[in-house]
Amino acid sequence: MKSKILSLFSLSILALVMFASLASAVSLNGINLISSPSSVSNDAGSFNIVFNLTNEGVAGNLYYNLSNFTSSQSGLTFSFDDSAIADGSSTAVTEIITATISFSASQTGTITGNINVGNTADATDETLAFSVPLTASTSNTPSDITACSTTTDHDGDLDLRIRDINTIKGFGDDDNFWYPLDEVEVEIKVENNGDDKIKNIEVEWGLYDVTNDDWVIDDKENDFSLKSGKDNTLTIKFKLEQVNDFQENDYVFYVWANGEVNDANNTNVCDYDSQDPMEITNDDDFVILYDIQSPETASCGSEIQITADVMNLGDTQQDEVSVVISNTELGINKVIDIGDINDFDSEILDTFIEIPSDAEEKTYFLIARVYDDNHDIYETSENNDKSEFSISLKINSCSVSSSALISASLESGGKAGENLVVKATITNSGTSSATYTINAAGYAEWASSASIDQSIFTLDKGNSKEILITLAVNKDAVGQKQFNIEVISGNKLVATQPVQVEIQKTSSGFAGITGNVFADGNKYLWGIGILNVILIVFIIIVAIRVARK
Repeated sequence: MKSKILSLFSLSILALVMFASLASAVSLNGINLISSPSSVSNDAGSFNIVFNLTNEGVAGNLYYNLSNFTSSQSGLTFSFDDSAIADGSSTAVTEIITATISFSASQTGTITGNINVGNTADATDETLAFSVPLTASTSNTPSDITACSTTTDHDGDLDLRIRDINTIKGFGDDDNFWYPLDEVEVEIKVENNGDDKIKNIEVEWGLYDVTNDDWVIDDKENDFSLKSGKDNTLTIKFKLEQVNDFQENDYVFYVWANGEVNDANNTNVCDYDSQDPMEITNDDDFVILYDIQSPETASCGSEIQITADVMNLGDTQQDEVSVVISNTELGINKVIDIGDINDFDSEILDTFIEIPSDAEEKTYFLIARVYDDNHDIYETSENNDKSEFSISLKINSCSVSSSALISASLESGGKAGENLVVKATITNSGTSSATYTINAAGYAEWASSASIDQSIFTLDKGNSKEILITLAVNKDAVGQKQFNIEVISGNKLVATQPVQVEIQKTSSGFAGITGNVFADGNKYLWGIGILNVILIVFIIIVAIRVARK
């Protein structure tokens, strides 16, 4: 009997040891954090916490309870990408787990909580605490895009894609940043992937400031239709013109298209695309030349005029700015002092360059560089691009020995729709007397005609003659314009001189005389005044007739 009791006692001890061994076999060895975000935008809606769990047991599964998540905040939901660690073995088993914490749009501050993991549905063996701050949204979505995303059959029959974005002029990078005054070209493809024709397709686009939730540029293209299976490629160009309007914010280029399917319900379709956020840089010490104006051709021994805006693209005043225009072949190296330029402001470059009389007939490139007060060329901080610009100039009329010199100045005029008079001085620089024929050319774009008070005359060597050239300026002409004065002798072009003039809009002549008294705000008062004058005259006439009787 004693032996049986001893045997049972021994078996009980063994069972207890085995049970304890089994219990410890399925307990957690640890929970270790792998990654957690340092912060999350408050419009993201969720974030992930990645951690691992280890089970060193020899049998059984280690389960974690999905409801075993605690937080002092409401409005949070919690989920795992798995529900248990695989069966344990004599070797440790580790599994990587991803926990997703979702929060409401109204959530603010910092999200805190605990991930509690145990080996049964109720027990908690290990706890992982987390704390993730929420930051203000930096990715506002414009209402036009939101409306497009909810339109019937969004991204269905109608498909729109941005194919390419290029900075065609300026210092920006196609994928990361732009500078003010950059010119950008965007290629867009619109396709009809449905079975029916899509009509009244209107493509709209714009540059959106996501920080200020506002469009800085927006426009639209002419509408069109697409048959089933057809596509249309559009090219959009825009310029970042308003220098001081751009801040150090993120900007997104959006394009979207709305149309109607040619079906029984005229189903509305819409699709959109966007480019990754771009930064528009305006805090560099960077000065450029903008709107460079110069003649395309010149003759040997002549003088050309070059004008440009010297623009400060940064938010700091630049002192003692200078521009150097040079060309080694022509022996040109002219320094032009511009002076100080305020932030986001500009000064005028206006200079004349002499062309050597022995220059070879071909195309040259004059290089204009902008220097700071330390005599260093301005460079971008983004990619060290230099502020230098190439000016193309074709020199011709050099094969004929130059026997005339031309100078010109504005005599009168300079307004659209009126005559413009230029006084030109022709000098015989040859070795003998010569007969010259004067001609004006290259004005057809902005003037309807040109007349010369004396177009043919003879000059002894060294003598000069002044002539007047009158051009009838078109009513719609405005801005800088150019024409050429040509001197012909013996059926050969012996000299030509480009002349640049500035044409301004013409104000109403009547408004100028009256001081604009007939402007909209005064028309009513003037009408009453004129009516009173008529009545007074009428009364006087009647009184005279009565007196005569």
